[in-house]
Amino acid sequence: MGNQSSCTECPAGYYCPSASASPVECPAGTYNPSLAQPDIASCIQCPAGYYCPNASSTINICSPGYYCPPGTEDAFNFTCLAGHYNSSYGATSCGECGLGYFINVTAATACLSCAAGTFANTTGQTECWRCEAGTYNSDMNASSCAACPSMEYLPYTGLTSCPELGSVFQSSFTGNSYGWLNHSSFSFSDAPLIAKALTWNNITGHLATVSCAAEWNFLCRTFGSLNKVWLAGKSDVDTWTWQSGAEIGQIFSNYNVCVPTSFCAWATDETFISDACLAANFTTKTWITDSCDTVNSFLIAFGNGTCGMHYSCLYYPLILSSIRYSAGLTNSWTFGRWQQCDHHRNKLRKWD
Repeated sequence: MGNQSSCTECPAGYYCPSASASPVECPAGTYNPSLAQPDIASCIQCPAGYYCPNASSTINICSPGYYCPPGTEDAFNFTCLAGHYNSSYGATSCGECGLGYFINVTAATACLSCAAGTFANTTGQTECWRCEAGTYNSDMNASSCAACPSMEYLPYTGLTSCPELGSVFQSSFTGNSYGWLNHSSFSFSDAPLIAKALTWNNITGHLATVSCAAEWNFLCRTFGSLNKVWLAGKSDVDTWTWQSGAEIGQIFSNYNVCVPTSFCAWATDETFISDACLAANFTTKTWITDSCDTVNSFLIAFGNGTCGMHYSCLYYPLILSSIRYSAGLTNSWTFGRWQQCDHHRNKLRKWD
């Protein structure tokens, strides 16, 4: 008998035309699970949710972050775009990020929440928008921001809460009205702008200054429970200047000494701190030198009235506790304990 040649069965993933010397791969995007297939018609299109490289005998499921329409050739052919995501295997499409969510990368398996102070008001966003000036949002995943009551002109975006002005009190010494604002999102440089965004009885606000002892007494009586409230004073190493109000630009303390015709209420010799800010402790009735980095509350004045005269070298009332007659001084009845001016420092000194 002569030698007889033998044929090899055509493998899965291939097809073998008649008399072919070698099998032919099924093209990418198709697969063939059967043996001994004679032509390309035996290569089946890869179904949706799967991908099929060259010579596939099986189908491969699509990974999260990607999607696979029918005939997909490779695992990474179709990527979820920014603003879209897919968390499932075998996906045929990607979903849009919902309201209040975003994603700014491709192939995402989940969307990210918009932070407080931002919002996403359409689906498929690649970023969250900051709340517009005069609006705020305190929640995550928000699709809108709410207006700050009576503060539509507040010059800040991305607020997580609205600055809320407490009760406002009017001083008979200056004619100004004063209100305390507590907020943790702002710096000292923000405070003047915020104050200007506020009005009271149609009067624009400004960061408060103190020009005389009578005004200081009024503030201590009115805001006595507050122990750290920023005023409009700022220092350049050792020179203190008012930053707003009728006294804007005026130096009130220099080298730890109160400038004549000015008022000071330092607790002790103030510490020299570069770029320091002035805070009031209404509980101890003293001024504090502190860093400008964190400002949680500040005093706002409405009006540009001043004391009209220099009170710091007169006796004057401090605490409403008793009735005394101020003979030889004001020729009138006054209330309280007394303080006396330290002429060397133009600073207050208490005596009974």
